[in-house]
Amino acid sequence: MRASCVRGARTIDAERIDVTVDSIKRYYNKKKKKKKKLKDLLAVLNRSRKYISSRALPFIQ
Repeated sequence: MRASCVRGARTIDAERIDVTVDSIKRYYNKKKKKKKKLKDLLAVLNRSRKYISSRALPFIQ
């Protein structure tokens, strides 16, 4: 799903966001950091993903 966001004139690629989430999960699992940190990070990422997709919806072409 590609969406052009008029504000900021940037291209948002939802798949790219998913890939980022996956790579961060992998990195944190390798490092074996505290679970809480990982959960906090994922919560932030999921929030931003929802925000981006909701902002982009009106501009999907």
